[in-house]
Amino acid sequence: MLAKMNKILMICCISFIIFSAFIIVSATYFKIYYSHVGMDEIFYYMAGNLKGANLSAMTEGIKKGFIYFFILIFLLILPLINIKKYTFNVIFKINRSRLKYQLFPLNKKTKVFYTFGIVFIASFYTYKTVNIDDFINSRKMYSNFIEENYVNPLEVDIKFPQNKKNLIVLYAESMETTLMSHENSGGWKYSVMPELELIALENLNFSNTDILGGAQATAGTTWTIGGLVSYTAGIPLKIPVGGNEYLNTDAYLPGITSLGDILNKEGYNLVFMFGSDSRFGGRYQYFKKHGNYNIIDLNTVIEQERMREEDKVYWGFEDSRLFEWAKEEILYLDKQKKPFNFNLLTVNTHFEDGWLESSAQENFDTQYENVHAFSSKQISEFIEWIKKQDFYKNTTIVIVGDHHSMQSVGYYEERLEREYERVIFNAIINSSKEPENSKNRIFSSMDFFPTMLSSIGVELSGDRLGLGTDLFSSKETLMEIYGSDYVNEELNKKSSYYDANFLMEDYMKLKQLD
Repeated sequence: MLAKMNKILMICCISFIIFSAFIIVSATYFKIYYSHVGMDEIFYYMAGNLKGANLSAMTEGIKKGFIYFFILIFLLILPLINIKKYTFNVIFKINRSRLKYQLFPLNKKTKVFYTFGIVFIASFYTYKTVNIDDFINSRKMYSNFIEENYVNPLEVDIKFPQNKKNLIVLYAESMETTLMSHENSGGWKYSVMPELELIALENLNFSNTDILGGAQATAGTTWTIGGLVSYTAGIPLKIPVGGNEYLNTDAYLPGITSLGDILNKEGYNLVFMFGSDSRFGGRYQYFKKHGNYNIIDLNTVIEQERMREEDKVYWGFEDSRLFEWAKEEILYLDKQKKPFNFNLLTVNTHFEDGWLESSAQENFDTQYENVHAFSSKQISEFIEWIKKQDFYKNTTIVIVGDHHSMQSVGYYEERLEREYERVIFNAIINSSKEPENSKNRIFSSMDFFPTMLSSIGVELSGDRLGLGTDLFSSKETLMEIYGSDYVNEELNKKSSYYDANFLMEDYMKLKQLD
């Protein structure tokens, strides 16, 4: 009986040690590679929004930490092993008294204390390393920032021109200005993406500097669906932790009015094409509920027998196919004799390292550079194709990164070798307006909600929608008024206004699952 109890105790201790080693290695991996990824994003996907996801980044993390994980397990379990041949004692002499303490091997009681000590240290290390404390503290604090600064589109006089322009929006996965030349953007020593760089130079680029630049990231906008919501609704994506049934809601952010809602009301045909499963992250729900977009994604093209299930690569299908099928859809939209808003989201440049197509050249040292170089070429060729079409003269093209690159922070630090503010790429082609000032601005993706409307000639009373400011106007953005640090600090806090007015009835549903 005693032997059985000792065996159970040993199994429990080893199990806790393995768990401790796992969270230590995981936290360290996160700190090294993904410290720029917000906890709100991690909890959003942990809460059940992984439908359609590619888990390659997770498996890559397991591969990289595999050796360290088992080395750590070995070192931590070693004190639990009773090797009687090797006994280490500590002897204390107090006056004439002599106290002998056996340091190794550990006795039964000491093994328990040792195990829980390791669990405590591992938990505390993880808690501080991945900034869970900051995340929890921000969720305890409330802010009126959104309530005080949000401009409801329903209360704004929005005037479209008599001749409504088409709007094509290309969301380039993880696209920054960082991989453009130091001369033109302050980034890389050489240009990885000369085509996109030229597009930005020859057209309109809103910049945080006096050369090529872009948008800063804000809380709640640092992953794909968060970025898409910010671009199209001018707000961050803030849902309660545990909202794992949000994908099944009847209304996604029911209290907001988005770009899709506005364009749909104005008679636009709306299409969104994804090179992956649009259910991932709730993208399908959001764009269906706001604008009733015709959504074409991995599932659609398989159903239409354009490709087979077994032809799936990486997150879905390659960008070469995405652009090929996008041309077909745009030509179909043009024949409808109605203004259209066509959107597409590329996928090849997703972390980690991206997906390198077989036809891509390998002119650079890293796969991530080669993937970006090929993406730059693909986007440029797509833009050139659009320019040759009859509808182009009445079409504005917006190219933006959906968020910052999620490639490891170390990847950039090792190659930049200097202080550099990484920002999200943007370029606007064939705009209906000229900006008051496009350089040395401080702005975020939320500012593109009114800006995209303005780019097709729409007049907005007050030059503001959501938390965004029309960058074509001279009005200051919220980041310029309050400072980017303050804006992020406030957006990280809870907002009763957001819950009551944007999530509405969904908030209580989500809280019940928290």
